[in-house]
Amino acid sequence: MGEKFTSRVGYLIRNFRIAADMTQKELADKCGLNESTIRNYELGNRYPDAATLLNIANNLNVSFYALSDPDVANMFSALHVLFDIEWAYGLRPTMKDGELIFKFEERLPSSDPRP
Repeated sequence: MGEKFTSRVGYLIRNFRIAADMTQKELADKCGLNESTIRNYELGNRYPDAATLLNIANNLNVSFYALSDPDVANMFSALHVLFDIEWAYGLRPTMKDGELIFKFEERLPSSDPRP
């Protein structure tokens, strides 16, 4: 099986932490957690509960949904998944003969991975 699904959350925490120019210790201190806890989240060894993830998101100044696993039963998460597909594969909504269709075009230009 490929990458652990929980490591996606850790990857996102790490990317947003780096973008906020914070160390693991600084984020941990802001969140009232141990540095090792943040490290384990980022490595995918542990998974934060919803309250902890919300705390981390708030201290990184990002939406809870930007860090959480996609749940396509939730409208916001489903949209997040669509944005990821758009970025990774160039999926674009397009009007054709008065109907909305999705087609694959070039990826969005970016030199960095989408956080």
